[in-house]
Amino acid sequence: MRGTDQSDGSSSEPFVIKSGVKQGCALAPTLVFCLAILGSCDTLSVCLSRVYIFSSGSTGACLTSHAPARRSHRKKKKEEEEEEEEEEEKKKKKKEEEERRRRRRGKRRRSRRRRRVQLPRLIRVFRMAAADLKEQVYPKDSEFRDESEVESQPDEFREFERLDSLLSQLPKRAQHGILKSCDLVLTCIDANKKFIVLGTNIGITFFYSRRDKTMQRLKATNQGAVITAVRMHDGVDDLVAVGSASGEVTIFCLPGLISVQKKQIQKFEVQDLHEHYITCLEWSTNGMKLFSGDKIGQVVVTEIDFYQGMSKSCRLLIEHSTEITQMDYQNRMLLVSTRQRSFVVRLDRNSETVQIGTKERKM
Repeated sequence: MRGTDQSDGSSSEPFVIKSGVKQGCALAPTLVFCLAILGSCDTLSVCLSRVYIFSSGSTGACLTSHAPARRSHRKKKKEEEEEEEEEEEKKKKKKEEEERRRRRRGKRRRSRRRRRVQLPRLIRVFRMAAADLKEQVYPKDSEFRDESEVESQPDEFREFERLDSLLSQLPKRAQHGILKSCDLVLTCIDANKKFIVLGTNIGITFFYSRRDKTMQRLKATNQGAVITAVRMHDGVDDLVAVGSASGEVTIFCLPGLISVQKKQIQKFEVQDLHEHYITCLEWSTNGMKLFSGDKIGQVVVTEIDFYQGMSKSCRLLIEHSTEITQMDYQNRMLLVSTRQRSFVVRLDRNSETVQIGTKERKM
């Protein structure tokens, strides 16, 4: 062990305490304590953190105190404990969040189940309440009661709406020419939720409004020709197509209730394409095209531009020696039915014809 003696005022030289045996870590504090008591030197310079011990078997070995290592170990252990606590806290929060989500999902499922169960009950309750209210407002013997809503047997037909106002506005006889008159005969009909169109034998079409209960007359160019087919299209403007026995097709565009512009009735004519009377008419979905079929198997398509006031017609197909009986339009496909067969005209594939079935129709 090294020390410094400064009692004589001379230059201090370190002294060494040697031991004949190897010393351990526990011997160093004892030696320091003994030297301090004996007072062999005025000033004892001892480093508590490091004590040098020399033995006979070694030139010198350094023993370092374990206090800094223990502090570092405690600090590291504390940091590890804090990290573990943070991990536990994160796991706990994640578990709580999953539990809340599970509860919300279960709550939504239970709510949907309740709605599915309660909705039919509510519908039945509302229907019963509406029926009771109607009985109070319109008793059974009331003249305002709608007969169409009276329950009937499934195998019975019933009148949906009384058309006394329509029939009362139709004349029984009509003037045919200057000196002749004839009975008015209804030849064809078409209807939707708003209007009813009637064709007659004198070339006049009656356009009846079901809401206003008013009648309007639409006259074709050839007023003497019998109206053989009528077809309506419900859109922004109300369109009426009229086919006659002379092969002429007349298109009327009537301003609808939701039309922005206040305009007069537009009239378009298709002539010199049909050689026989018109048997059926069909509108496209947007009302920009009209398909007309006649007695000898011709189908004509008419494209109409209502804003420019122009129309263009051309023959779509010719089915020889057979009558076009019915047509239907959907998704750019035209279904044509004749007395012999049915086929589909693919307008999206250059009017490709696809026959339905292989056997001809027997009449």
